[in-house]
Amino acid sequence: MGWHALAGRVKIPRGWVDKLAALFVSGCPSQRSATAAQEIGTLTAESARQVDEGARLVGAAGGTMGEIVQSVQQVTAIIAELSTAAREQSTGLGQVGEAVNPLDEMTQQNAALVEGSSPATPALR
Repeated sequence: MGWHALAGRVKIPRGWVDKLAALFVSGCPSQRSATAAQEIGTLTAESARQVDEGARLVGAAGGTMGEIVQSVQQVTAIIAELSTAAREQSTGLGQVGEAVNPLDEMTQQNAALVEGSSPATPALR
């Protein structure tokens, strides 16, 4: 049973409350009985109002919890995207490293050739 249905069940007809109060205080003078019945009616109405307010608060809390779940799902999706991007970046850096190695080897070979040709340079002048 939902909160709103329960709140609706707490609302008791005023006439019934008056009769119930009269039964409870039947030994009391009529003025006192009327006052007691009025107090019971007031307390019952306040209880019903508080149940309604509680039901409203539970509904609001449920809505907030739904928003929190949705936000967590969005954060999870963003983290998954970041993880994918980091893997792709790592793969790209590995490929750059593989491409730089042959360039480095050629640079070293060119440097060795330049060093080897340095003694011959004065003879060419």
